[in-house]
Amino acid sequence: MQFEQKRYVVTLAPSKYVLSYLIVVHCIMAVTIALLFPLNLTILLVSVVLMHLLFELKRFGWLGSSQTIQRVELTLTGDVLAYDQQQHKKVYRLTRSYACRWFIILTLSSTNTRLKTQLFICNDSVDKPLFRKLLVCLVEPKLYQQ
Repeated sequence: MQFEQKRYVVTLAPSKYVLSYLIVVHCIMAVTIALLFPLNLTILLVSVVLMHLLFELKRFGWLGSSQTIQRVELTLTGDVLAYDQQQHKKVYRLTRSYACRWFIILTLSSTNTRLKTQLFICNDSVDKPLFRKLLVCLVEPKLYQQ
């Protein structure tokens, strides 16, 4: 597979908005559990909520997961090259996207398997001009190939 010249190179940083959201939601869950259940069940369920919070923080790159996507390159043909912390390259096809002024969700399908993954790009995880350019770029229909 030949890759044409790179159109956009995006270096992703962990989003502070996502961090705030995760902490607030998990705190609300813990308080709700504490108010509804007896003490022994509360301890068990709150520990499950905290483990889930740690899992999500690792998944979104706040706890240094080596598999979190750190850099994305979007080519003219809709190919997406994703790099993790150890610079392992994964090749995806851009199949669909959702974009608004706060975040972008890219639905990517693997080129060698049928697996799909979604990449969440928040507006504070990249610089503002690049985020605006990505919003404009994702309007082009020729990027989306099945």
